[in-house]
Amino acid sequence: MPFPLYQRPNCVVFLDDDADYLETLALVIPKDWGVNLFTHVNDCMHHCFEQHALLEADVWQHQDLTNRWRAGGVLVPQILEYWKSNSQRYLLTQTCVVDYSMPAMTGLDFLKSLPVWPANRVLLTGKADELIAVGAFNDRLIDRYVPKQHANIGKHLTDVLMALHAKPVDSYQTIWRSALKKEQYAVLQDSTVRLELHKLVQDRQWIEYMVIPAPFGILALDRNARAHWLQLELRSDLASVADLAQSTGQPESVLEKIRLGTHLINTELIMAMNLNEESHAKASFEIGSTKNLLGAIFRISPDLAFGTSYNEVLASLPPRFIG
Repeated sequence: MPFPLYQRPNCVVFLDDDADYLETLALVIPKDWGVNLFTHVNDCMHHCFEQHALLEADVWQHQDLTNRWRAGGVLVPQILEYWKSNSQRYLLTQTCVVDYSMPAMTGLDFLKSLPVWPANRVLLTGKADELIAVGAFNDRLIDRYVPKQHANIGKHLTDVLMALHAKPVDSYQTIWRSALKKEQYAVLQDSTVRLELHKLVQDRQWIEYMVIPAPFGILALDRNARAHWLQLELRSDLASVADLAQSTGQPESVLEKIRLGTHLINTELIMAMNLNEESHAKASFEIGSTKNLLGAIFRISPDLAFGTSYNEVLASLPPRFIG
């Protein structure tokens, strides 16, 4: 599976006419996910159609970011502004979990009635529904089905939702893949690189990120809306990195460390953000077993928060029970 070039926190819609069962599911999945609970088909359908329109608008914002970059704009400040002014992106639905057996219509008919959009579709099934669910899965009408009689339904459902969330979303993946250079995208496809980047994002508790081409790296936000920069450099580009650092007056001792690959410098980031500060070098580390990719982590304006934090968004959500 390719490394997702854009990712943000999970937000899940649940539809089940059994309110007690619905609340039980909602209470066992991770507390740091956005959750919307519905017991009525029409309410849920209205919400999903609204979400479809909002998600399409968000995808176009990403396309606009790359279009303006190709026209001569600079990506980093544009992305930071996008984060600062669009806190509602955290509440865009990524997965719909729907019970199959409902009085108004089956869960499968409900999912079929939704517009074509990149939200994942999960069907909750009873024993009598599993053959139908298998057929729907084979016909690609749903992404997964989960038996309601599973011995540990909460953990199993959470595992399914986490696996779906880890997949790249095609619409965003296409936009950012087209922006990357061929060699940049190629190095990210190495399985060891993907695993190490995924672990790094988790360990650093970055809840949202974009992989960008210029400068090459991962621009990320933590739960408090603080921005971070994982600079990525191919070993074949180190001479060019040193040349750029030399043009800003860096001493030869620093330039030699850059050429050797023991350190990276954030000169390109400083220039991209038009910051009135000196660039500085940090010790680098290898990413993946190919030894072709180096990384170093820098903070961006550590005293500034870029928009409403994810913690604040979560705190604004209603409790996970049916009123």
